[in-house]
Amino acid sequence: MGIRDRISNSDLMEARALAKAGDAGVVVARYEALFDGAGPPPDLALEYYQTLAGVDARWREARDGLRQVVRDNPNDPAARQALAEVLTYRQTTRDQGIEQLAGLWRDQQRLQVIAPWRQALLWLPEEPASADALRDYLAVRPDDEVVRERLDSVLSGGGGAAVAEAYDALEAGRLSAARRGFEGVLEDDPDSAEAVAGLGLADLRQGRFGPAEQRLARAIRMAPERRDDWAPALEDARFYGRRAEARARVQKEPYDQALQVVIPLARAGGRRGRDAALLQGEILLGQDRPQVAETVFRDLLESDGDNNDARVGLVRALMVQERYDEANRIYADLPAEERMRYGYVRDQQSQVLRERAQALIDDGQVYAGEALLHEAVAAAPRDPWARLALAKPMQARGQSGQAAARLEPPGTRDAEPEAVGPAGAIVDRMEAGYHAAGRKLAAEFQ
Repeated sequence: MGIRDRISNSDLMEARALAKAGDAGVVVARYEALFDGAGPPPDLALEYYQTLAGVDARWREARDGLRQVVRDNPNDPAARQALAEVLTYRQTTRDQGIEQLAGLWRDQQRLQVIAPWRQALLWLPEEPASADALRDYLAVRPDDEVVRERLDSVLSGGGGAAVAEAYDALEAGRLSAARRGFEGVLEDDPDSAEAVAGLGLADLRQGRFGPAEQRLARAIRMAPERRDDWAPALEDARFYGRRAEARARVQKEPYDQALQVVIPLARAGGRRGRDAALLQGEILLGQDRPQVAETVFRDLLESDGDNNDARVGLVRALMVQERYDEANRIYADLPAEERMRYGYVRDQQSQVLRERAQALIDDGQVYAGEALLHEAVAAAPRDPWARLALAKPMQARGQSGQAAARLEPPGTRDAEPEAVGPAGAIVDRMEAGYHAAGRKLAAEFQ
């Protein structure tokens, strides 16, 4: 018995009733429970993917599923319309969806496309580039006064040009210019939802999550037909606002409280969930729970193999556990620019080895300690503290030349060791210099 045969009519009616209630996430979960882990049966694929498109994190999956349905049924106008409608839900594919809906009307004069076609047109920005699409619709529905007024507004300016210019500045990263543009529009037209949303998007770009949330929510209330355009940004503002709250708590070191905030965020799907999971791993490292942090970072890499932040987190977790060989192998897989960016993680191994070496030296096991110091220098060749620690016992034994050579950074050993001066003086000068630099840096960060 196939999956479709096991789905009863009553179960299917229940899922469809939930769909009418409007909670896409709940409906999708119900459908997937009926499918028992398999894909949707062919006769249910259309309604399943249409519902799935209402779940923000799975929109692409829905789009790809509908594309496959259309490929399998190229002459099915309902499938073509479903795909076109889903394309209109996102700004990046809206023009494509509108063109497909218009094409369905031209090909078959399919009355069912009129409502979604009209709605998608009202989601377009009020700028000259939208005029042709509006004219195409009015050629079919010349008595539609709302769309005609939109076209008139686009053609006469109506603030549209100023809004478009501000959005161009926003996209170019000129946030101050964008803010000035949106504020200027609002001086002339306080009811411009486009300008309110633009300021909210500028707030989001600047990490001002509270104001971003307020403005984007207000813009959606002002123009409900634009909800699908601005809702993802509103969710970003809410999500990253809560993540910022968790990070602020981490900085004050109440790790348990921060973890309580971030764990629910990490359960979200997609990019947001991955970003929250990264913070969760950092908090776990701060709690000295490297094994649990390792699991978090490995799970992230399993779902997103190109996530270099997760790879660095895994390296840190492994180094805290002193699993250096494994950590170094993973570190070596990072691109060169990322290894330079995250070079500090290698210093952690050097620091741990230096501390263990010093404990051995203090216990009288000088040569065992020096062996670890050699490992510390190999782990971080440019770490001056490791080289200094290795030079000091050499100097104490009167090995001035070797001590001086050890103090030289890699790539600078063209001169004879003795030519740089007595090793004892060099060690003293370097030690004094490092401590002075450390005091200066500490003062700068106070």
